[in-house]
Amino acid sequence: MSNGNWKFEIRESGANYGWEDSIIKLFKNKPYNSLAKETTQNSKDNAKITNGITEKVVLKFELLELESENIPDKSGLERKIKYCEADKIDFSNPQQYDSIEKAVKILSKPKIRVLKIEEVSGTAGMQGPCDIGKPFGVYMKGTGKSQKNETSLGSQGMGKGAPINCSDLNTIIVSTKYEEDNIEKTLIQGRASIQTTYHRKTDDEGNVTKTEEISNNIGFFGDEKYKPITSNDIKDNSKLNWLEKKEIGTNIFILGFRDDNEWFKSLMPAILINYFAAIEKDELEVIIHHPIEGTEIWKREINASSLKKNFNETFIEQFLKDKDSDVRLLDFNNAKKLWETIKNPRHVIEKSIEGIGGLTFYVGDKDDELRSHNIGLIRNKMFITNIGDRTFPLINSFSQSFLGSNIVIEASSKKSDTFFKQMEPPDHNSIKLNEIENYEKRTEAEKSLRNFKKELLKIMQNYFTEESTDPSETDIFDDWLMMAGENSESDDYNPTSGIKFIKKEQESRSNATTNRPKRRKRKLDNEDDVVDQDDLDDENDQITENPIPRRRNRQTNKLLGREIQITNPRIVISGNISKICFTPTETCELELVIRKYGADIKDKVTVLTVQEELASITESGTLRLNVYKNERVILNTGIKERGLNSILLKAYKVTS
Repeated sequence: MSNGNWKFEIRESGANYGWEDSIIKLFKNKPYNSLAKETTQNSKDNAKITNGITEKVVLKFELLELESENIPDKSGLERKIKYCEADKIDFSNPQQYDSIEKAVKILSKPKIRVLKIEEVSGTAGMQGPCDIGKPFGVYMKGTGKSQKNETSLGSQGMGKGAPINCSDLNTIIVSTKYEEDNIEKTLIQGRASIQTTYHRKTDDEGNVTKTEEISNNIGFFGDEKYKPITSNDIKDNSKLNWLEKKEIGTNIFILGFRDDNEWFKSLMPAILINYFAAIEKDELEVIIHHPIEGTEIWKREINASSLKKNFNETFIEQFLKDKDSDVRLLDFNNAKKLWETIKNPRHVIEKSIEGIGGLTFYVGDKDDELRSHNIGLIRNKMFITNIGDRTFPLINSFSQSFLGSNIVIEASSKKSDTFFKQMEPPDHNSIKLNEIENYEKRTEAEKSLRNFKKELLKIMQNYFTEESTDPSETDIFDDWLMMAGENSESDDYNPTSGIKFIKKEQESRSNATTNRPKRRKRKLDNEDDVVDQDDLDDENDQITENPIPRRRNRQTNKLLGREIQITNPRIVISGNISKICFTPTETCELELVIRKYGADIKDKVTVLTVQEELASITESGTLRLNVYKNERVILNTGIKERGLNSILLKAYKVTS
């Protein structure tokens, strides 16, 4: 009875491929985020249904260190990868050479890192046999196809690329147990997505000869006919018993897992970002375990009762801020707010939108710390994308007055689930109309998305418009900001210190805020210079070529030190109280100058009060505070001047 071996077909066509398979490239820049999303998605799609009720899926990620001799047909895999190294000049790019050499070194070590992804309970396993159209066959050998149902999370058949991408050997082994006609069956098969090589022949005396034939880059561990082996094939081999799945479900083993002893610190926030809804609804539990001696022993259980504790883990923010993780801190913070929204919504609104179907809107609290519209789209309890991002084509025109809004939108019907699913790329992380190939269907979908935007806008207007009618929100970008290329850029610096102004038509240039009444204009000899007629009512006023109200003081930087950029500024004025929000682009001590719109630096606004723990007030009424790169600053201040219609911000680094 064979324990199985690694086999690579001969490619008679001569087609050849480098070290990276195309399904790996899709996930190359986001190893942990895609591993969390794709493998968990596959398990959720295989959830067991008992008496019409879908069972909770329990999934475990655990790092193992196995003796090298316990890797199935280790010598066969090692031999093939050495051929990859020998033939790399003919088939791989130079930037892939290091990866090939690393793979050779890994297989020469006495122990090999293996990440075990175990479906502990709640799944039905991958149905076999390993044939065309069967789930196990599609997962192991299919590309660009899937046997999943209409409401499944995945649809592209590319998910296997995520675990392969996390292997320095580009190799996985899958072991599944499933029921067929009330009989339990097992399948065990490996897949290596490496590099094309020249085929080698071995004679009866063991002599190896390189031929001109091409050996495929994709190989499989199994029997002589490229089929899976079963648990019966390894039951007498104690070195391979770790491969057997004892209970119904599937295990995925990533051979040569990444040489990273902090992998769990990226994987945990990735799980929270993508599956907070499923975990909150008690449809999913995830266990992450790193038990390797000589490193940080670590274990976490992520479930409905621990979510608050999980989101508040202090190491996550520091790790994502300091380390080069593919999981973004901004995405994690946004996900935390979305989880709070779905857990304790202010309002739950059911809508049926023409062309889309049923949607559920969970409306949360407004949060001024957020720098965008935080609007999460979930489908089958998996987070798909944040459509509140300004890059989302239908949302980027929403007013900045809605910044900080928290809304979770759930595709709550089969129709709406299918609608959004058709626009998802293979990695299920965005919504793109061009994913719909049929022009008529794409046009209909675009029309439906416009209906969706209208409904969303109504909700934002109802629940995220400022409640008080007294405050005037000063949109710092205001009517001055245009899209680049519409007109010529001026040399003036944006008061937000992060954006260059674009000169606009004179009629709109004076409208700094909606509260400012229209004033009469007079054009000067220089047609770009405009002065308010009200400024000329005093008989002592003179028209000059460069009127001060519209010019920036060029000596400002010399007086206060180097100007630094601040992004996403926002000011809300209510009487003599103003809330000032911005994000610095540097870590430093800075002086914040607040001035009247269009005024010289001498006409600054005087700050009387501010939270003492955040900032101090200088003798001249400006603010002095320490800031940190990319950390949002929110200040509640009391200002001396009353009745202001518009104010601007500038920030300067304190040098002495």
